[in-house]
Amino acid sequence: MEMYFFYYYIGDYAVLIQSGFTHYRALFWNFISATTAFIGFFVGAAVSTNENARQWIFTVTIGMFLYIALVDLVSFIYTN
Repeated sequence: MEMYFFYYYIGDYAVLIQSGFTHYRALFWNFISATTAFIGFFVGAAVSTNENARQWIFTVTIGMFLYIALVDLVSFIYTN
């Protein structure tokens, strides 16, 4: 599983380099992107003790996954 993330971050780094970022700037933004996952985890863990907040977290998460899936599906249908 850890190797998956290694290749994932190498891919992100390559995309940033191809977009015109310098090596240091690409590493910096890749690091910032990775730290937001930890920040989100700690915020979610702190807020999830409240049952109302937990329902909102689930609702927003499900909505985002549905949105991403539908956007991907609709773009696939229109291209074919």
